[in-house]
Amino acid sequence: MVPHPHDRTPDARPDDPAPGRIVTAFRELDGDPRWAWTGRRRNRLLLVAVQALLLVLVVALLAAGELVWALLAFLPFFPLMSAINIGIHGVLELPVAELDDVLVRLRTEARATAYTLVVALLGALFAVLVALFLMTGGASRDELTVPTLAVLVGPAGLWLTAMLLPRWVLAWRLPEPETDVSD
Repeated sequence: MVPHPHDRTPDARPDDPAPGRIVTAFRELDGDPRWAWTGRRRNRLLLVAVQALLLVLVVALLAAGELVWALLAFLPFFPLMSAINIGIHGVLELPVAELDDVLVRLRTEARATAYTLVVALLGALFAVLVALFLMTGGASRDELTVPTLAVLVGPAGLWLTAMLLPRWVLAWRLPEPETDVSD
């Protein structure tokens, strides 16, 4: 069983400092029944899938030069990220002192997995670039053109992917919440 991240440890002292804004906000959201649906694993995975599809859609629209449509498709992105953060109980944002050993381990593993995935994505991108270079017969610098938008979107997409992957991994790995079964 994974303990709830906002439960104080039994050895918490009464003189411990008051929780910060982030801790207080996540405690309030965890207690809000309107957001309880985000804790279910199936719903977290659905949120991740929708966010990933939106990311692909935005990239495709940007590649097609449809900046306005890409911006419109990006609008639900951050509300989805908020819902995912609520679903994973803010484990990535909370201070380590607020987490028990199990949640610290899950957070560390999620970040390590995400780092590995980002490195794999960078490796795949590098392989594609090398393949394209070789397929063009080693074209000279004057013959190769890279759209300016791709130069701007590429690093932003990598940054966004690196930011999202730990949340997606935690949404996948966190177990179902315990439910109260009262007759």
